[in-house]
Amino acid sequence: MPKIFVSYRREDDASAGRLGDELVRVFGQENVVMGVENIPPGTDVVEHLVHELFRSDAMLVVIGPRWAEARDEAGNRRLDDPNDHVAMAIETALFRNIRVIPVLIGETKIPSVFSLPRELQPLADLNALSLRHNNFQQDIDRLIRQLFALSEFHSSAGSAIALDEVIYHFNEPRWPSLLSNLVSLAKWTGLILMLALATLVASRVLSDFDGIWTIVPILGILVYLAWTTIIPILRPRMRRRHPDSATPFEKYESPEYHRGVIGHQKVMFATNRQIHCEDGSLDLEKVTFHWQPWLHYGRAWITIPESHRLGEVERPKRKWQSLWLLKEQEDPAKHFTFAELLKVDESSFFAELSDAPKKSALVFVHGFNVSLTDAIFRAAQIGFDSNFVGEIVAFCWASKAKASPEAYDYDREKALASHHSLLKLLQDLRRAGMEQIFVVAHSLGSQIVVNALSLVQTTPPNFKLEEVVFGAPDVDRDVFVSSAAFVKAAADGVTIYASSADKALIVSRIKAGGVPRAGDVPPGGPLLVPGMDVIDVTAVGEDMFALNHTVFAEQRSVLDDLGRIVISRTRPPHVRSPTLKPMPRTWKKTPSGPEPDYWRYPH
Repeated sequence: MPKIFVSYRREDDASAGRLGDELVRVFGQENVVMGVENIPPGTDVVEHLVHELFRSDAMLVVIGPRWAEARDEAGNRRLDDPNDHVAMAIETALFRNIRVIPVLIGETKIPSVFSLPRELQPLADLNALSLRHNNFQQDIDRLIRQLFALSEFHSSAGSAIALDEVIYHFNEPRWPSLLSNLVSLAKWTGLILMLALATLVASRVLSDFDGIWTIVPILGILVYLAWTTIIPILRPRMRRRHPDSATPFEKYESPEYHRGVIGHQKVMFATNRQIHCEDGSLDLEKVTFHWQPWLHYGRAWITIPESHRLGEVERPKRKWQSLWLLKEQEDPAKHFTFAELLKVDESSFFAELSDAPKKSALVFVHGFNVSLTDAIFRAAQIGFDSNFVGEIVAFCWASKAKASPEAYDYDREKALASHHSLLKLLQDLRRAGMEQIFVVAHSLGSQIVVNALSLVQTTPPNFKLEEVVFGAPDVDRDVFVSSAAFVKAAADGVTIYASSADKALIVSRIKAGGVPRAGDVPPGGPLLVPGMDVIDVTAVGEDMFALNHTVFAEQRSVLDDLGRIVISRTRPPHVRSPTLKPMPRTWKKTPSGPEPDYWRYPH
């Protein structure tokens, strides 16, 4: 049975309600999503819509006579509003390759390509179905037959699984988990038995067996630990298998399907870490933090759990009852996992990129204290959550992936030695036919990007990037200012996300003798560079737990703005993201009109 998302405007035509009633009658309430209807109170509307949309097999866009020209209270056309829920849902469906079917009400024609925003223009080329008022029931029946045909094709291709295709596997070997849990249980048992013996001795000394009431809670804890440790080992584990064929709605062959997985994100990666294995399946145990002057290449498919929250990279955590080895098992329904991780040679890497249907690449350069695994997962999360259409490429430099002052010094030295490798990767991406290249640099990775772009004009072939985004850049202010002209010359647009709450930048500033970093927001305000958009993101989140600072990728509002940068490239920032507050209130005058010094998310 297909799951259908219906997009419509309430002020357009009442036929959308009739259509929804018929779809619910045939397919069931659980398989029909009527836009913003029935969203629980207090729920984030955009997050709910995206969640439901990614679970849908098809989107019906109901277009009536007032759909394209609907306007808000200020008289502005809703389709041109970047926060319009209808436009956002359609744009997301188009970019995620979900089947979009325009449904025209009455005599309405499909909007012309010139009347639609750039992000929605592919809608004008899609084959539409009509619902005529004088032939409504017959047209509804025809649409339902089309949806059933879609469901059959979808199922035959392996995306929707029939019950007889679900194979449950019992008695799968779980010896690594068994050994780990038994060792943990033995330690817990020994500890509790010692406590029980000490309590018994004390009770005998004090008042015969009155201490038995003290032992009862301890025995209860022991039973609970046995229940949570032994029972999961003995309980049969069920796993769902999926046919190997790909779905008709994905551009690339999909990896193995798992229950509870909302999607897969492909990440191509290049690293200057030393890797002690040949091309083929990549063993993460053989990936080191040692630097080398050349690059290894690879491809990863990442599973995205259905429970995924925007801005988070869900990974296994330690359970509270474990002081030693017991750890949550990796589960694709709950965590980001590798469905595929391969090491490939350089020619195969760029050949795959050359064959990609979308000639766009988003290159993510990670920061301090990041392993190869974490860099790939973070790149997948940014690409998935920002709805980027194109190739996600992670540049994984040789970070030690430890949170200590000594590790920071090591990471800084390796970052300073990695810009030539990044420059080579960017040049090779352009040679591979990537027409648009966006670079997102985080923390200490910003130093690599600044140094690499400083060489673009002097290292042929020179080229221009579409956008460069610096997230909490850990770069000396004077160094950043002195290199700003080279950075601006190498990119059409530059954005800096700065924060006054970034702990890693505070540590870096102390080690630099009190000199603020480029991503700082000291009392005097952030670093202002003409021609660069500076956004103070302090208000959207201050958690830079330990030294692993990820505010720009964990906060929803910043992710929204990042997605709009790489999708629409709209400027100034407060136009693409109306929640941004121009600073200061008195704008400076420029030849193109008044402009603020920088922008800030309101407190």
